Amino acid sequence: MSHHTVPGPPPTAAPRAQRSRSDGWSPALGVVALLGATIAALIIGITIVPMEAAHGRLFTDTPGTYQISVYALGATMVLWAALGVAALVTGIVSIVRRGANSRAVWGIILAVVSPFVAVTALIASMVIAAMMI
Repeated sequence: MSHHTVPGPPPTAAPRAQRSRSDGWSPALGVVALLGATIAALIIGITIVPMEAAHGRLFTDTPGTYQISVYALGATMVLWAALGVAALVTGIVSIVRRGANSRAVWGIILAVVSPFVAVTALIASMVIAAMMI
C-alpha cells in the first residue's frame, strides 16, 4: 500500500471587505466641493476689483444687481462647505467600517484642502485683477 496524501482545497485569500455603493461618494463629493468653491471664489475675485474701481472704493458703491450676484455666489459657499463636510464624513465612515482605502482617503484630502484652495483662488484672482487695472 502506498501512502498518498490527499491534497486539501487550494488556499484562499482572506475575505475582502465588501465594497459598498457609498465607497465612491467621498471623493466625488470632495471634487464637487473643491470645484464649486474654487469657481465661485474665482468669479467673485475676478469681477469685484474692476467693479469697485469703476463704481467706488466700497462694495456698497457697486450696482445692486452686482451685489446680489456676489451675495448669491457667496451663499453657494455654504453648499460647497456642506458637500465638503459630507465628503469628510463619508470618507471617515468608510475607513472605520471597511478599513483604509484610497477612495476614502482621497475624499478626506479633498474635503480638507478645498477651503484653502478656494480662499487662495479668491485672493490670487483679486491680486491679478488689481494688477491689470
